[in-house]
Amino acid sequence: MFFDRYWWGIDNYSWTRWYVEQQKNPSLTALLDNSKFSEYSDALTYPIAGAFTGYLIERFGTEKYVEFYKCSAEKEAKAFEQIFGAQISLLEKDFIAYIKMFNVREEIGKLLMKDTEDSPN
Repeated sequence: MFFDRYWWGIDNYSWTRWYVEQQKNPSLTALLDNSKFSEYSDALTYPIAGAFTGYLIERFGTEKYVEFYKCSAEKEAKAFEQIFGAQISLLEKDFIAYIKMFNVREEIGKLLMKDTEDSPN
């Protein structure tokens, strides 16, 4: 999702900011857990994952992100802290503050509301 940067024609940061404003965003811990990721709608997980990937790459660089990406699922939480030097919960707060810097135009918010209501999950 990071490389596409868009989901249903709307950029990942707008989706994520809207979910944060609506208090519909799951914790990053839940999204990093492969068994929980699929419990949420793609309309929720893909844009947030894309935005978080962008945040990690911008903050820590591509090399560290690739190093993390190569970790097996069962080692993700521990590897996350080792590679990025912070607990997921602390980076989640920083990520949310980062996302709040982006604006969502009113018409985009209306589209997002409609798209999430029409979503199959």
